[in-house]
Amino acid sequence: MCGRFTYKYTWKQIHRLYNIHNLLQLELEESRASFNASPGQVAPVIRTDEQGRRAEWMRWGLTPSWSKDGKPGPINAKGETLAANGMFRAAFAKRRCIVPVSGFYEWKQVGQGKQPYYIHPADPEGVLSLAGVWEFWRKGDDAEPIVSFTVITTGAGPAMSRLHDRSPVILTPAGVDRWLDRAAAPDDLKALLTHGAEGSLVARPVSRKVNSPRNNGPELIEAVAEEPEPGPAREGRTPEPPTLFG
Repeated sequence: MCGRFTYKYTWKQIHRLYNIHNLLQLELEESRASFNASPGQVAPVIRTDEQGRRAEWMRWGLTPSWSKDGKPGPINAKGETLAANGMFRAAFAKRRCIVPVSGFYEWKQVGQGKQPYYIHPADPEGVLSLAGVWEFWRKGDDAEPIVSFTVITTGAGPAMSRLHDRSPVILTPAGVDRWLDRAAAPDDLKALLTHGAEGSLVARPVSRKVNSPRNNGPELIEAVAEEPEPGPAREGRTPEPPTLFG
């Protein structure tokens, strides 16, 4: 699954990467880098409209238009059942998006506890394009709509399976173009819903401070020594070197 991620890129970066047409609007909003983006929070998402590609803030946790209360829903959607699941079927057909992240966290079972790992591109300034779908919900005709998204996951490849049996769908540049093509049919996109290009990812154990969404700072992505289970402070211990997948 994908339960936390980071974004620390610049708006100019994603403008170049995704050819966004509404960069000026985003420059008017102060960039809000996050080292612990959590469910229920807003994050930058790329989608298409009549003018092309645009970036906007969306709430993480898909809320379908037929929701009764507008509360955040699923943060992940299984790629294997995306076209058949009534929660995601319409969004898969008409409202696909990209969730650009600098990296994401995954938890590995160690002993009786779980060790968080930070997974990111080998290039520290790189951006991962996660496949997603989005929806909007409105309480009434005059109410401000809630726009929300979910991250699509799939079975982990050989690299990620060392940490978890699920992985977010990471798209290549060509995959991004296909995913955001509004004319593309869902049946033609199913081949994209794989673990993707994970060979250039780096993973390293990080502090359990990331477990709390109240913590949010660059120290969360710093390497620490892995512990078999929760124990005393790591002071004086040597952090593990990053692991290059692939």
